[in-house]
Amino acid sequence: MIAQHNSEMGDLKSQVMQELNNNFNYIEKYLTNLNHSETIINNELKYAFIFNDTIKNSSWLDKTDFSLVNSAANYSFMYSLYRILNEARPKNILELGLGQTTKLTSQYANHFDDVKLTVFETDEDWIKVFSEKT
Repeated sequence: MIAQHNSEMGDLKSQVMQELNNNFNYIEKYLTNLNHSETIINNELKYAFIFNDTIKNSSWLDKTDFSLVNSAANYSFMYSLYRILNEARPKNILELGLGQTTKLTSQYANHFDDVKLTVFETDEDWIKVFSEKT
């Protein structure tokens, strides 16, 4: 009877240890993902400051009412695009899709007489909504 009890206790201990190990692994994965998410957010916040600091004395960018949260364009992308426009000075720009980047590229194209901007957008409803907002 004592042997059976010791065996049951060993099985129970093994089950508890396995459950604790599973919980530990879950927590470890959760914290790793959380740390990764925080890193991404922190990097994006840095780019928000860098982008806003970079554009504040722009000669061609007047409207800065960008909505860069949960959209296709984020601050790091907009910073890169602004630097390309401002430093490479492209004459022809092709955009696939109408959105936040269009707010940037259209101001660039409107400021310089020799720049042509072409935007392809197939969603008529979105074109209407976007046009009403800008």
